[in-house]
Amino acid sequence: MNKKYAIVMSGGGAKGAFQVGALQFIHEVILEKYKGELEPLVYSGVSVGCLNATMLGQDKYKTLLDVWRNLDNDQVYTGQVKVLPAVWRILRGKKGILSYEPLDKLVRTHIKKNDFVHRTLIGAVSLVDGKYYSYSQDDFADDKTLQDGVLASSLMPVFWEPIRTLKSKKGDVFQAVDGGLRNNSPLKDVLVDENAGGRPDVIFIINYAPFSFKKEKPLIPNEKAADNIFNIAKRSLVDIALNEVFLNDLQEFLRINHLVKQAGSQNVTLTSLSGRPLKYFKPVLISPVIELGDALDFGPEMNKKRWNHGYEAAKAAFHNFNINDDSNGNTNLSTPSLTL
Repeated sequence: MNKKYAIVMSGGGAKGAFQVGALQFIHEVILEKYKGELEPLVYSGVSVGCLNATMLGQDKYKTLLDVWRNLDNDQVYTGQVKVLPAVWRILRGKKGILSYEPLDKLVRTHIKKNDFVHRTLIGAVSLVDGKYYSYSQDDFADDKTLQDGVLASSLMPVFWEPIRTLKSKKGDVFQAVDGGLRNNSPLKDVLVDENAGGRPDVIFIINYAPFSFKKEKPLIPNEKAADNIFNIAKRSLVDIALNEVFLNDLQEFLRINHLVKQAGSQNVTLTSLSGRPLKYFKPVLISPVIELGDALDFGPEMNKKRWNHGYEAAKAAFHNFNINDDSNGNTNLSTPSLTL
């Protein structure tokens, strides 16, 4: 019987190029090696991870590569991350210091409801009630509402305006923004998804921040983090707050996963609080070991360097990977050092 895999991708803005490099290694090396043995079950992502996940869910892998190869700031947003332009937008009643009009066009060009061939999960947060909402493509009635959901998941508050009303078959969500605010590595969405047709045997987790089980959480130093108010906001939101959410969630899931495996070796089945049997999954974590730069810098040069590092990080993560050996899931990896 073929084994099923899921891919989980975090947020991080322009750092999503790192995910693309990792995806290239997964598709062109791992999936080629295990062709006929590994098949996709579900893709899950928030923020830029949501954008990448929805492209995979439509089997638009090559288009995803083309989009990132040609991406630049002006294809994502307009405006400047500077005080005077920001103040001017605020005085005009805008709820974000940048306009996401180019990103809106990109999303509506490439994401179509009827193009999906794999289950894809996206997450957004309501600023009104503070709750995290998870959706699949099937929860939206048409292209526009699905595209709104993808945009909502991708919009970092303060920098972009929220989606005023996100409409889905589950009900309306008001002032929807970046799902990473509460769930920056949407692994739980995959593990509790009851409509995916089973649970994954292998989960590839691609994050933009380093990971360690050590008590002291890793955070790559950034000497320019406090140079101005916008750098402070990006560092606080993207690098520190979202990174903390990811690390805490991932550590907990991996610990539970380890306990499930130990219990299984003794013919004991652990269950969730709801009574659902827990299944062990083989985790492969792909994380950077270098600073990936400004989350709003989508320049081609930085994208290429992040992309290359993602490829090398994935290569390191899959070192000695064997789909039939449950003992070598990689959750604490070392990656060859690269310089951005």
